[in-house]
Amino acid sequence: IEAFRMLIPTLSKRFASAVERVVDDLMKGQLLSTAMELHPAFFDARLIAEIRGAERTGHFGECFKRASERIEAKRSFKRELIRKQWGILVTVVLSILILPIPSLVFGGSGAYASKVLWPLGILAGCFFLLPWIMRLLVRHTLVGDALKRLAWKSPWPATLYVTWIRGHFLDDLSLHLNTGHSMGQSLDSVLDMSEDPVLNQEVRASLARGELNRSLAEVLTAGKAVARVDAVQVTTGERTGTLVHSLAAVAAMYRERFQ
Repeated sequence: IEAFRMLIPTLSKRFASAVERVVDDLMKGQLLSTAMELHPAFFDARLIAEIRGAERTGHFGECFKRASERIEAKRSFKRELIRKQWGILVTVVLSILILPIPSLVFGGSGAYASKVLWPLGILAGCFFLLPWIMRLLVRHTLVGDALKRLAWKSPWPATLYVTWIRGHFLDDLSLHLNTGHSMGQSLDSVLDMSEDPVLNQEVRASLARGELNRSLAEVLTAGKAVARVDAVQVTTGERTGTLVHSLAAVAAMYRERFQ
């Protein structure tokens, strides 16, 4: 509560108002995850799932630190993407503005505007509106689920998505195990955070078959969370007592492949 109160003066008006309501709910005895869940615009589902786990172990600091690292990584990725696209975008805009100049000379400003405005509109739509629509489709509709399922069966570049999902899943699993959760609790928490339908379905099916009683590597392989060739590291970690380190190492390997 004191930590939230110290931050309130540094926040924007809307964010500060949301945090004040979180503090009020905490004062009434609500769990932190429950209080934060009421403000999805500021606290995403993944952070809330991690907070639920921390409520059992007390590792709140690690949850917020990881969330800040995720946000910064996302910002860096967007900055790099925009930097690489900027030259192309400027070139296209200049082409749209310069190529119809003869129509300005011979046909007047009306003819020039008609040839310039609609290509600029299409460009703006593709660059700004289309990514936003795609994000909504992929994250919140059955179309997105269908695309995710298709990605698991498709060749490169769809394998980028699979590699990214596996890296995040294993990284989150190693964190939960490292903070003192049981294997079952860790898998449940990580599955709650994952937005991938294939991973959720296959891992839960493996757990229902009781494969966790034999080994975690078997669950992760059957659940498609690791490729069979990479499961050797997980098996080694189980046998040597270095499971958390092995999961983190495999997650790092997937992140490197994605990069």
